[in-house]
Amino acid sequence: MLVLLVAALCSLPTSAGSRTISTWIAPGDGGIGNRDLTEALAWVTKNQGHISSLSAFRYGTGGAQNLTAASFNTQVRALGIDVYTLWGGNYGDFENATAIAATVAEVLDMVTAGNFSGVDLDFEHPESWGPQFVGMNSTTRAELRAQYSRLLRALSSALHAAGSKMSECVGTYPTRQNGVDVYYDPQVIGETNDVVRVMNYDMFYVGGRGVLSLRSRPDCAGMGPTSTQQWAKFSMEWWLQYIPKSKLVMGLPSYSNDYSALPGFGGGNGSQACEPGPPTGVQVESLWDFFSQIYIYRYLDSEGRPRVRYGTEVESTQAHLRTAEALGLEQVGFWTWNMVDQPMADAVLNWTTGHAAIEP
Repeated sequence: MLVLLVAALCSLPTSAGSRTISTWIAPGDGGIGNRDLTEALAWVTKNQGHISSLSAFRYGTGGAQNLTAASFNTQVRALGIDVYTLWGGNYGDFENATAIAATVAEVLDMVTAGNFSGVDLDFEHPESWGPQFVGMNSTTRAELRAQYSRLLRALSSALHAAGSKMSECVGTYPTRQNGVDVYYDPQVIGETNDVVRVMNYDMFYVGGRGVLSLRSRPDCAGMGPTSTQQWAKFSMEWWLQYIPKSKLVMGLPSYSNDYSALPGFGGGNGSQACEPGPPTGVQVESLWDFFSQIYIYRYLDSEGRPRVRYGTEVESTQAHLRTAEALGLEQVGFWTWNMVDQPMADAVLNWTTGHAAIEP
């Protein structure tokens, strides 16, 4: 009975007051309220009650106040908002104790020099780290998982001892048996990180279609949307088994997948459309996929060739926000904020005040 009561309490919807935006962003490098660092700081200041953290990369120009990346970070942190530096690596950064020690020292220096709150780790797709990680057997997989856990524990301990924080970007890759295939230990992810950002995008990585070196990656097999409502829901439910809700960020897409509709790879393997909504083309047909909660656009390009775009727009964003509401999640964010349009931004800001279920 006690277990059932605790489960019921944990499943209650999150109150609107505790919902925040925790997003990836290239500060001052384009997008809504983000033409330069001065404008970005003004936008963050205006919306500070809605934002809990930024995962930052590729800073833009300083603007009227001639801000530097470090001064931007300092002023944002003074508002009570964490700023993490997004940093990715590979096996060479943790292959042995010497590599781990060097990585820990490098990250500590990077966080301190940039006036960051901490680091946001992005160690994705071991298949790209070398042939030994393609089609891994159980022994290789277990060794990789254990070694990466050593990095996480060493880095987390050092950062926390220095008064800094650690965040991590994680994915969810379904198997043919309806399981999930990730190389890292989700329990260690939860133990060592202050924030865990679940990347509910690149369900299909459009740039990887037909690329031989990426053929073992599940997100490069076939073609389809960057996200769907049911896949993102499955993803968050899986991570909720291991990570407290207070640490989880539901990552949302801000771009679409666009493919040639010719047989095979005629017209190329596809591209990411870095703007929401329908494509610019001829005879654009918009189809709402009620099951996936996305728009699918069929159209002809400027040379009359057929293409298909699996869209991201405010309607699909609203569907993800209803999932966040139903699961009682407290944080959402876009990859990346730079690419959202005003309706998508408004939808997320409204969600922080309790209006997730309102249709646009």
